[in-house]
Amino acid sequence: MGFASAWLADNAIFPRLIEADSFAGTGIIVVIPAYGEGDISSTIKSLSECKIPPCRCEVVVVINAPQNADDESIEANRNTVSELKAWRSSEDCFFRLFYIDLGVSDIPRWGVGYARKTGMDEAVRRFDTIDMNQGVIASLDADCIVSENYFTELYTQLYSDSKKCGCSITLINGRDDENLPSELLTAAEKYELGCRYILFGMHYAGFPWCFNTVGSAMAVKADTYVRSGGMNRREAGEDFWFIRKLLPLGGFFNTTGIIINHSVRISDRVPFGTGVSVNRFNDSQEKANTLCDPSLFDDLRTIWETPEVLFKCSRETAEAFYLNLPAMLREFMPLEKYVSNVIEISANTSSTESFKKRYYSRFDQLFGQRYLNFVLRSYNKKMDSINACSALAEKAGFKKTGISSYCSALSFFRDSEAWISCSPF
Repeated sequence: MGFASAWLADNAIFPRLIEADSFAGTGIIVVIPAYGEGDISSTIKSLSECKIPPCRCEVVVVINAPQNADDESIEANRNTVSELKAWRSSEDCFFRLFYIDLGVSDIPRWGVGYARKTGMDEAVRRFDTIDMNQGVIASLDADCIVSENYFTELYTQLYSDSKKCGCSITLINGRDDENLPSELLTAAEKYELGCRYILFGMHYAGFPWCFNTVGSAMAVKADTYVRSGGMNRREAGEDFWFIRKLLPLGGFFNTTGIIINHSVRISDRVPFGTGVSVNRFNDSQEKANTLCDPSLFDDLRTIWETPEVLFKCSRETAEAFYLNLPAMLREFMPLEKYVSNVIEISANTSSTESFKKRYYSRFDQLFGQRYLNFVLRSYNKKMDSINACSALAEKAGFKKTGISSYCSALSFFRDSEAWISCSPF
């Protein structure tokens, strides 16, 4: 029995789906869910043009559709199968290419979470058969182009480092090979800027795990995937909830040097993300041109910066800490809820370090985002995007930012990713 056999028996949706065994020495398996894609061959081509790592590699595409799939999407799936068949028969590349055609699912609420889980579970099964518990499962999307060091850097930074368990990868909106209207690209860049602004602000506020949580730009070792409980089955947002489980386990980081460019396309397939946000930005110029007031990150800093002072504290001390929090934060979070959480975490941890991990897991990035949303709804605390970006950068100690436009703001936050994506745990 392999390292994951028992887990797979209890948790995998499907039995084994790929008949051929993995070769010994397989170290990286890339999983790509595909539904209604127009041109997956561009993604496969970019992978094939990568530098070859020292280990064997595989690419597994999971072609799927929900019960309500329209005829156009089903036809696109057929074309995807044809493209992959043609690629396998005509191209000679360093990785083995497999595809799993699930057809139209009869599972209710089928979505990308189910598809991504199916592929990642299958990758675990393949590593299980060759007893490769440190094998890397990389998650990608079918509209992405990867930099040529994708495999080699995953091998060097993740596979070869026993202390590392998973990673996020730099993700940039827009592909050079796409000829799209300028307004579409601008809307996508504004969405990316907003996401980076929030991560930057949360890191400034003291939250230790500020990583992008996008399924097209992440990787995890097989044993850590199993230890975390695996990918969930959400229709959307499965990537965020999965990485949220990984962070407290330790060893998560942001790779340096790898870049993934994903397509900018309008979409209503899921309720959030680049596609739907581009749609909303086109409909609302105010939303596109404003960000939350950077002072809100000072509010979050009061709860994130020094949680160790609460370890083994009395109820009275926890209440006093709460009463010193900003008024809007206290309005968002009732006293009893905060204090009872602090007391419960403290009672079930034996060191400051373990207390902080559980504290940050309870009052996490989602907590911070919900607080920002609460203040925006209740008090409309917004600021012009360029002014907000400049002010936040200065708060964080960056005096000469050069921020004067959306382009320069996005460049600054992209360049600051290494500062944001570092974790003390």
